[in-house]
Amino acid sequence: MSSTRERRDDRGTSAILSNQAEEKVLGGLLQGEVDGCLPLATCDETENDRQALICFKSKLSGPIRVFASWTNASSEHCNWHGITCSALPPRRVIALDLESEGITGSISPCVGNLTFLTRLQLSNNSFHGSIPPELGLLSRLNNLNLSINTLEGNIPSELSACSQLQILGSWNNSLRGEIPLSLTQCKHLQDINLSNNKLQGNIPFAFGNLLELHKLVLASNRLTGNIPPSLGNSLSLTYVDLGMNGLTGAIPESLANSSTALLVPYLL
Repeated sequence: MSSTRERRDDRGTSAILSNQAEEKVLGGLLQGEVDGCLPLATCDETENDRQALICFKSKLSGPIRVFASWTNASSEHCNWHGITCSALPPRRVIALDLESEGITGSISPCVGNLTFLTRLQLSNNSFHGSIPPELGLLSRLNNLNLSINTLEGNIPSELSACSQLQILGSWNNSLRGEIPLSLTQCKHLQDINLSNNKLQGNIPFAFGNLLELHKLVLASNRLTGNIPPSLGNSLSLTYVDLGMNGLTGAIPESLANSSTALLVPYLL
């Protein structure tokens, strides 16, 4: 009898301990809700976004009004100037909009840690240096605008990993080298504007195979070679500007007779 009672007591004790453990876990989750993070991994992700923004800012200077809210003491980075976060928790940074803010500095590789970023708008500032290859880590990015700055160096081939990219704008910079062939792996590209740089080499043939591309502007560079006939076979392309380059040969018949492409003057 005593051994039977002990086993029952053990089961009762186990049940009590199990209930206590569940209450402890539930209490921790509720506390997480109070603190704005659920679960712990989510807290880490949102904190990583905040730290990435602090790191990004460390390379920059600008008017006080731009970065006044960007302080390490503030945990509410979703309220910082130029930052948009997702509406539902976990609140991740999805857009960084700092167009025409009078900012000077370089684009920190830290921006590659904002893994939920869909829009990066840094145009019409004084960003210098190169485009960091770490932008290729932004697999959700669909809008990248780095135009009207003083960026140099090559267009990183790593951008081809941005599989959701739709808009690529980097006109009015001092970019050099060739247009990476790997960019054509971004199958959702709709608008490409790389005009007014110092780009060299040929126009990637596969641009004409991008099924969603409707605008291609490569004017005022140092591009050479022939115009790819594939551009005339595109059913989506509506605007092409290849003027002020060193292109040779005739305009491909497929492009000249195309009813879907608007050719601007001074194509060659």
